[in-house]
Amino acid sequence: MKIERCPAKSAWSRHSTCPPSRTGFSLVEVLVVIGVIGMLAALLLPAVQMARESARRMQCCQNLHQIGLALHEFHATNNCFPMGRGAPNPVAFSPHPWLLPYLDQANLYAMIDFTSAPATFTNGSTIIYSGANNFPAACTMVPVFLCPSDPPQGKISGIAYAGTNYVADAGSGQLDGGYLTTSDGVFQTGIAIKISDITDGTTNTVAFSERTLGNGLTNGVDTEREMYQIALNDPPSVTECSSGGNWWGQRGSKWIFGNYGYTLFNHAVRPNNRQPDCVNATQQKAWTAARSLHPGGVSILMCDGSTRFISDSIDFTIWKDMGSRNGNEVIGGN
Repeated sequence: MKIERCPAKSAWSRHSTCPPSRTGFSLVEVLVVIGVIGMLAALLLPAVQMARESARRMQCCQNLHQIGLALHEFHATNNCFPMGRGAPNPVAFSPHPWLLPYLDQANLYAMIDFTSAPATFTNGSTIIYSGANNFPAACTMVPVFLCPSDPPQGKISGIAYAGTNYVADAGSGQLDGGYLTTSDGVFQTGIAIKISDITDGTTNTVAFSERTLGNGLTNGVDTEREMYQIALNDPPSVTECSSGGNWWGQRGSKWIFGNYGYTLFNHAVRPNNRQPDCVNATQQKAWTAARSLHPGGVSILMCDGSTRFISDSIDFTIWKDMGSRNGNEVIGGN
């Protein structure tokens, strides 16, 4: 029996009985492969995004942990925590610049003139306080002050100053509209709190939280990034915080300056509260929220240096109690 072998491709002709060899895919096969790849991408993309957000959240907690270590090193050196807002004016520094030597930022700390205003403030064209001496330092971004989940990454468009996502706890927000001079938190105006003053216990009292940066706008379109600013000396109220004010979009834009607009918050409302933050014109009284872009809650730093992730749905009484340093509350859980 004679066996016929197929000739090489180069010898193929129309007289041969062997089919040509196949070198590609059909259109149907290509479409099927593309469809399968698309389905796999649709399934994997959310998982990849979740993994990336998980990594960003871990970095955020690590930043807070570093701030906690710096707070305790500052306390070990000075027998107190830094003030929430330095006094008297114009030396209204936030806690942040005082922590720089303990955050590997000694060179930046050396640039700051603590006898001058931390930033320039004007009334129209009139300069009230000149922050010229501290402008170079105040415009320097500090990586440990920034949460990687917040897209602005330290600077708001149109603003030269460098910002922060981590804000100090000024208290429960229940006393005189959260007035910084009489607040019940660890950070307030003109008073340096010691660990011995935290009679509720350092494990039960919040030191810092994260908060999203503003958008630099004043149109009230994004109320989770813009704050509602009311009259000069009025404390927040339901009426004041819903009418008659102006929108202000520079939240968190100056890590060097101590007030509610830039570096302080309180526990007057739950984390990521849907209502906009509300501050008076001097930003010494406010209802403000801890805020983040992490799904479901915010990362916080306790006064003992530990970090926690707090759900947006935390019982309000527990959240409020965690804000005060000396309310004699019993924190049952979160």
